[in-house]
Amino acid sequence: MSVMVGIRAQMNLQRLVRVGVVLGTLGLVVWSAADSVRIALADRAAQPARRALAAWRVPGQQPLDVASWTMARDALERARMFAPDDPDLALDLGLVLLLRARHSAHVPPLAGALLDDALVAFRDAARLRPVWAQAWAYIAHSQRLRLRLGVVTPAEREAGTANGEAERSAVLARRYGPYEPVVRRLLEPGRPQDRHAEGGRG
Repeated sequence: MSVMVGIRAQMNLQRLVRVGVVLGTLGLVVWSAADSVRIALADRAAQPARRALAAWRVPGQQPLDVASWTMARDALERARMFAPDDPDLALDLGLVLLLRARHSAHVPPLAGALLDDALVAFRDAARLRPVWAQAWAYIAHSQRLRLRLGVVTPAEREAGTANGEAERSAVLARRYGPYEPVVRRLLEPGRPQDRHAEGGRG
């Protein structure tokens, strides 16, 4: 009797193991499908912004007006809701904000707020992909632009935090991508840094 009980218990355990394997496999399939849908939705949401960024790199092709800029920013923010861990989306959002900041340089408070938001996005990109030279280069460039426009806070200026981050980020950008065109455009003295040079990732 005890032998039969033991055999039944073993058979039940084997059935449970098989059920567990099947459920685990189904869970992986569902997770993979959901992740693919999430990525596809993020990519679709970002497309209008990426087309605008590409157009802004070509002189005279598309003006950087408020309406098109707002569309691009909103599209990337929606895309990041689907894929907050995508460093490319973070960098693209930073680029859109940086471009508008440069075009708002005649209104320092507005430019400063845009640069603050751009830095948040660029830092996200660097956090998500720590060896990405372009992300570090854009952090350095944005902090230098804040210093040049005089939009750093007195506390930052006194502590040297903006300049410190700019220098640290420049070092990392040169370490990870010393020959990348975007890194060289943004960090080397005397190179042009107009909106077309900054409107993309290379």
